[in-house]
Amino acid sequence: MKDENKTKKQLIDELTKLRQRNIELELAPTYQDYSSTVPELSSPSRWFSTGRSELFVSDRPEHQAVNLPIKYKLSDLVDIPFLKRLLNSFYMATGIPHGLHDEDNNILSGKGWQDICAQFHRACPQTECRCKQSDSYIFDHLHEGSYIGYKCMNGLMDFGTPIIVEGQHLGSIFLGQFLHELPDEEFFRRQAQEFGFDEAAYMEALRRVPVIPEDQVESIMKFYSELGRFLATMGLERKHQLEAANHTINEREERLRLVLDGSTDGFWVWNIETDEIYRSERWAEILGCSLEEIEPCLQSWKKLLHPSDMQNTIKLLNEHLDGRTSKYEVEYRLITESGELKWISERGRVVSWNNKGKPIRMAGTGTDITERKRMEEAMRLSEDKFSKAFCCNPVPISITTINKGRYVEVNDAWLEYTGFQRDEVIGHTSTKLSRWAVPEERGLIIKQIQEHGKLRNLEAKFKIKSGEIRTVLLSADIIDMGSEPHLLFVSKDITEEQMAEKRSQELMLELQSVNLELKDFAYIVSHDLKAPLRGIRSLADWLYNDYKDKFDEEGKEQLDMLINRVDRMNNLIEGILRYSRLTSKNEDKIVIDFNEAVKEVIEMLEPPDNISIIIENELPSLTLERTRTQQLFTNLINNAIKFMDKPNGEISISCQNQGEFWQFRIQDNGCGIEEKNFDNIFTIFKTLKPRDEFESTGIGLTIVKKIVEIYGGKVWVESKLGEGSTFYFTLPSRKTELINQLS
Repeated sequence: MKDENKTKKQLIDELTKLRQRNIELELAPTYQDYSSTVPELSSPSRWFSTGRSELFVSDRPEHQAVNLPIKYKLSDLVDIPFLKRLLNSFYMATGIPHGLHDEDNNILSGKGWQDICAQFHRACPQTECRCKQSDSYIFDHLHEGSYIGYKCMNGLMDFGTPIIVEGQHLGSIFLGQFLHELPDEEFFRRQAQEFGFDEAAYMEALRRVPVIPEDQVESIMKFYSELGRFLATMGLERKHQLEAANHTINEREERLRLVLDGSTDGFWVWNIETDEIYRSERWAEILGCSLEEIEPCLQSWKKLLHPSDMQNTIKLLNEHLDGRTSKYEVEYRLITESGELKWISERGRVVSWNNKGKPIRMAGTGTDITERKRMEEAMRLSEDKFSKAFCCNPVPISITTINKGRYVEVNDAWLEYTGFQRDEVIGHTSTKLSRWAVPEERGLIIKQIQEHGKLRNLEAKFKIKSGEIRTVLLSADIIDMGSEPHLLFVSKDITEEQMAEKRSQELMLELQSVNLELKDFAYIVSHDLKAPLRGIRSLADWLYNDYKDKFDEEGKEQLDMLINRVDRMNNLIEGILRYSRLTSKNEDKIVIDFNEAVKEVIEMLEPPDNISIIIENELPSLTLERTRTQQLFTNLINNAIKFMDKPNGEISISCQNQGEFWQFRIQDNGCGIEEKNFDNIFTIFKTLKPRDEFESTGIGLTIVKKIVEIYGGKVWVESKLGEGSTFYFTLPSRKTELINQLS
């Protein structure tokens, strides 16, 4: 059929076929076996459908791509997450699909992929080959205009615009998988039949393909083109900023090296490409060696790393090298050649990159923090001890804020004492919990703590959960917790102690009253008993003197017994009076020279000629009452004389200074005492022999014990029956007495 006889539609179809054939011939030399040379795709949406049966090229772009090595990635120059949100918002508002690819054709963002491409064209090897041919074609011709449009051999339209920065193609924006007009359904039905697609599903997918008129596409692509130019401008500005920053970093690095060479930190620069590491002299000092002994490479440093710190340190270093962190910062341990452990705080960052964006140089410092770590460990142990002491302490302890008295922590003893549960207390104030029996006390106590910095044993009254009011001795100190000062309170409950003290005072008053009554009773009894005793004694003496010759031996014996019993009774009454006077404080204490006092006692007792009494060493001078001191030595020496059963009696007196006390010893070679009676002899009225056999009141040693205990001393005896006895007693030294007086 001649051309003039053909319809307009037939002429357009033939023109289309010629253009399609022209493209196929252009692609044929390179892609004769494309299905075997193109790598497999991970998913149908990995590529946009491209290639063309019709080609639309806009004006020449203002920025042409040239074949230069890629120095920066699109992600280095553009805020990809922001751009992705912008494009997604554009799609949500308009329904217009898009695709954003980086320089390696990786999809950074995409919306609007059509099922007809993903489920059919990409799923069929023949149509997929068309897609791949078209994909390659569009990338090869993308720089022929500010944007380029094409109709793929599978029947859909695609457009693209490049993102070019200083002649470098860093990415592309695509508008694709749509139609300019309602589809030629007959063409797509034939295509479905040709490639074995499910015709009904294929046609249903076709009906979902958006239709965007050519004039609207032009507006959209102008928008995408302007967006590309805007991104290029923004990226270029950022590129210049990065280059200026790198230049500044290099200059500052040099100055920094000069400064750090003389600092206390060890400075290092690592050439990542050659693995050479420059280290300052300070690094060698930290390691305890010279720079010549340190191999200048990363491996030598790894050899010194503590095994437990190796994994984390290398992990942080690699994360920074990969660009996942803005700086490299780590603390680790090094084992020096001498075996010493050093803690290092290391900080650094990449300071330069190659034209592919890979790090090539890194610089940093290392600080010896061994001493700081020791202090931190000591602090940790101290805090651990404090925590254990706080939690395990049997005394109630609490921590509150100063201003509002809000409870921050309490120990178990505090909870047990007050009856509260922990969740009822923590975070609440003492005022809200009604802890203060007298609310005004809190302000006074806080003021005193702030003025003096602490509080010690201040008596206060608190309410426990049951409402009972308890009395405590309160101590407090200001402690730092975070940025706010807190109060550490320690409470000692003295409620029972006060009650016991009150009861003790009451009993003491009762005892004093009873003692006074007993003292009065003793004087009354002694007076009332002594009067008839004196009468009986006088009558017995009168009978003995006037009628002695009239009594037979038995009568004389009975009369002697009467006189002895009267004397014994009189001595007993005198002993009771002496014992009752022991606790009276009518006599002042004076400094007594025990050497003189003992000599006076010996002269007063007038020991028999067969008994010798010696003072073995110098006796001290002590501050005591004279009467009690004389009575003490009188009773002990007289006891030794009284029970002497040897023809040559020996009594020795000595002393020994024991610091706070003087220990005195009175030793004799008399009859001795059985061990079972060591305690009995100090009991009042207790005698070891019948009074008819041996005259004794049983009060003398009781008085000795009472006097010694009044001065805070002790008295005891050591003895063997038949060999003699040694009485020991202690009295406070003048130093102890002075301390007691000051207290």
